[in-house]
Amino acid sequence: MPHVRLRIPEGGRSDCNATTSRSPFQVVVRVWTPGAVLDSGVVSTAPGTFQYNPSAAPTISSVTPSALQPNASAPLTVTWAMAAGAEVPNATAVAVTVGGAPCTDGANNAASDTEFTYVCTAAGFPAGDFPVVLTVPAAGASAPATVSVPLTLEGAEPAAGSTAGGQALMIRGSGFAAAPEENIVAVGAAACDVVEVGPDTLVCTTTAHPEGVVEITVRTSYMSEAQ
Repeated sequence: MPHVRLRIPEGGRSDCNATTSRSPFQVVVRVWTPGAVLDSGVVSTAPGTFQYNPSAAPTISSVTPSALQPNASAPLTVTWAMAAGAEVPNATAVAVTVGGAPCTDGANNAASDTEFTYVCTAAGFPAGDFPVVLTVPAAGASAPATVSVPLTLEGAEPAAGSTAGGQALMIRGSGFAAAPEENIVAVGAAACDVVEVGPDTLVCTTTAHPEGVVEITVRTSYMSEAQ
């Protein structure tokens, strides 16, 4: 195979032609500088830096109400501020999520050049603690605030069952998660397997446990502690 010596200009992309004494042919050599987008769509290593700066992000000062009723949508008011000197955001660019779900029908109102209130409708949630995050595309996302949904237990029946388990136990209350697997129930030290969930009832099947009177505890997968 004939050898060809090519001179590549410094930087950029170069298409070079070369001819040998044996037969004419074309050689194409391509050189990319850092940061160039290659034909394959791959981006070469780009020089430069990016600074994560928490002081540039919007900040939430309060969320009202801080506690929501279980599994019911509700209006939410988020009071927030931009950093001093930051560009005032377009009202339609502001967005809020609660527990990762959009807070819908939002309206952003300016209290001053840097302070705002965002009013929206939060979806219904089971018992637990849920992060509230406000995002302004030009400034990024805020650190999360929190809203809570309480779990209320009103009673359980029957009051007794076999030590071998297998007893259907109905627990009355509110704040249960809709999916059975998102509710964790214990009767004493033994798990009670959740098989059915309604708006104000939960049914689980007891497992084997030594004889004795024990407490029933319930929590959802969104709660850090059982009740």
